[in-house]
Amino acid sequence: MSTIFIRKTGLLFRVHYGRLNPLDTKASKKQGGRWNRKNKYGAIYTALDKKTLRAELYKMVDRRGITAKDLFRWKITVIEIKLKNVLNLTDPEIRKKFRIELADTLSDTKDCIEKCCKIADEVRNLGAEAILSPSAANPEGENLNIYPDKLLKNSYIKRIKTENLI
Repeated sequence: MSTIFIRKTGLLFRVHYGRLNPLDTKASKKQGGRWNRKNKYGAIYTALDKKTLRAELYKMVDRRGITAKDLFRWKITVIEIKLKNVLNLTDPEIRKKFRIELADTLSDTKDCIEKCCKIADEVRNLGAEAILSPSAANPEGENLNIYPDKLLKNSYIKRIKTENLI
């Protein structure tokens, strides 16, 4: 089943609370998310471009009730990656293999998030280092959700620079 994976290299963008290590997954593990199971494993949630990063930030601010004052504590980190085993859920054929609809990857309902977590569980067991997914916040955007605990030999994630969000 290794044909389900693609390679991915390049720069990514991540927004995070300033005191947190941008390459750490403790916060996502504690909170859970669309592509990681709460209290089981974490993920580094990133965007492939700044437009998508902004859209994801606005959605997060809305959902968590973050104030403008809080945003002064947030950072943007540029991350460089080289990954070998990335599940590409932006590909309709791959979604079909995993029996998930595009709408399921975008919805914030409990059922849809559970479908995404089940896929994450499955592909982590198959050796996935990350999942490339459509952005739920930007219809034209993509996110790369990375599992640092699953990195293969010669794969890497590296912080390039971190700046204040505001």
